[in-house]
Amino acid sequence: MMDLNVLHVAALFNPNPESAEALVNAGLPLEGKTSNDYTAILLAASDNKNLEVVLRLALLGADIGVNVYDQKGTDVRGVVLNRIEGDGDLYTIITPEF
Repeated sequence: MMDLNVLHVAALFNPNPESAEALVNAGLPLEGKTSNDYTAILLAASDNKNLEVVLRLALLGADIGVNVYDQKGTDVRGVVLNRIEGDGDLYTIITPEF
């Protein structure tokens, strides 16, 4: 069981990037980790149907570097690339800029 805060839940399930931004602006910790060491950006990268949420969290300053890994040892960029290249997880591009 992971200890999720509302930003983690939004990163997982809410496809609206503005929701994640509003939560960060309201004071939720951008780098807050679950008990499994997942941050909001890693959760969004692995499960959110809109990868623009990942972009928004990155623009807000979320760590996408080598210190953030999923259980397979893949960093945020790798998780996103795996999804784009077709590892079976579905995602949606909302705007053509992304």
